[in-house]
Amino acid sequence: LGFGATAYDPNLLERPAREQSRAALVRLLVSAFLAMNVMWLAIALYLGALQGMDAEVRRALRWLVIVLSLPAATWCAAPFWRGVWRGLARRELTLDLPVVLGVSTALVANVVGTVAEAPELYVDSAAVIVFLVLLGKTLEQRARGRASAAVDALAALAPETARRRSSRGIEVVPLAELRPGDRVVVPAGERVPADGRLLEGAAELDESPFTGEARPALRKAGEMLCGGARNLLAEIELE
Repeated sequence: LGFGATAYDPNLLERPAREQSRAALVRLLVSAFLAMNVMWLAIALYLGALQGMDAEVRRALRWLVIVLSLPAATWCAAPFWRGVWRGLARRELTLDLPVVLGVSTALVANVVGTVAEAPELYVDSAAVIVFLVLLGKTLEQRARGRASAAVDALAALAPETARRRSSRGIEVVPLAELRPGDRVVVPAGERVPADGRLLEGAAELDESPFTGEARPALRKAGEMLCGGARNLLAEIELE
């Protein structure tokens, strides 16, 4: 699909996300700086058009706007260009395409209009489009990162080991060694190591990390228990 891949390492799991977030923030700040300066120049051009700005000054300001818009439309907008390229390589039209079309069209129109000395130009369009879309992308990425962190926090609730009952008695095994059909003993106060069916008796579980309900949940024999829930009442056994 055009995305990079690395070997799985739980200790380095967050590094790509942090690096990606840092790079996105740098692009956003640079695009904000460029868009801000372009807007000031655009305001000067708009007011100057009403008050008879000298043609040479207007031409110089327009070229300055184009120079400031170029890095916004290229380096700052590089993720959109890459997205379009990946999509076209797969013969797909992605949502990056209208962004690239808008930015490139605005930039080309400014260059052509400046060379032709057109009386009216929206010189701030290219830089502002890039800034606004990058702002939206950054907010979306942060929201997605918070959701991912919440999922990782839920996954971290499960213990690393489990007490499995076997012909040799109860043995402590890594969670990855559990298989369907294993009988697992969970003492009071500990967390359920994996999803399973309660074999006998009843259990009171703290399921607040999943449901938000602070009151203990009563589960009877035959009901499913959720891995990561804390056993409150007494020792239980599940399959």
